[in-house]
Amino acid sequence: MIVGTYGHIVFLTSTQYIRTFSNFKRSSGERYAKHDVMGAKPVNEHIGPELDQISFSMRLDASLGLLPLLSLSALRTIRGAAEANPLIIGTSYLGNYLITNISEEWRYFGATGTPRVILVEISLIEDSQGSLRETIVKFGDDFINAGEDLLNG
Repeated sequence: MIVGTYGHIVFLTSTQYIRTFSNFKRSSGERYAKHDVMGAKPVNEHIGPELDQISFSMRLDASLGLLPLLSLSALRTIRGAAEANPLIIGTSYLGNYLITNISEEWRYFGATGTPRVILVEISLIEDSQGSLRETIVKFGDDFINAGEDLLNG
């Protein structure tokens, strides 16, 4: 079952793989400018919305069918490219987001020193340049095909 996607990374659960997230948090706000007034309290002027920020945790676990280092490398590559990707959870398009930070904890190791479990915290910030229409044109069926490829082995 596909839970969602971030660009070409598919969050899914199946009999072979579990790549999903936990502790999903979204922060939204508004921007205000403060104008000083002689002899009176300042006046606030509504400027517009802030960029949304999202954070979540992932468990990259070899026992769940993942290659932890490869999965982590894919996330680092996206962060390093500073590319905005569409974030879709369920059937909801949340917008295009950039990875601003990846915090990693290498938890368990195999006999050869290869990490078997890596816990990551990912922070995203909204990219106000993109739209749903542009995202659909850019990605087309790619994210669906990627999910089907993973489900079909």
